[in-house]
Amino acid sequence: MCTTISTAFDSLKEKLVTLNQFYMPSRYPDAAAGMAPDGIPTKDLSRKALDYAREVYDFCSEKIRQAVQQKPPEPQQRYYEPPDRSGNHSDDRGNDR
Repeated sequence: MCTTISTAFDSLKEKLVTLNQFYMPSRYPDAAAGMAPDGIPTKDLSRKALDYAREVYDFCSEKIRQAVQQKPPEPQQRYYEPPDRSGNHSDDRGNDR
């Protein structure tokens, strides 16, 4: 999905596969504990996943920052004008309604 916005997201695929091993059991409690091929993730794999998570976060944060900087200016806001409650019921030309 993100790759339709920028092909730069392709560089994250391998990292996201690793991170998915940690996500699945938290999202689906009946999933096998630790979706790593060897069962429970090792300390080394856990550290690697934490590094990957930081890289993905930094990458996405930068993409969002770039998108915000490129955002065109918003149109001027139109303010609501409450109805005239003074008892003056004339239109713009001064005619009574």
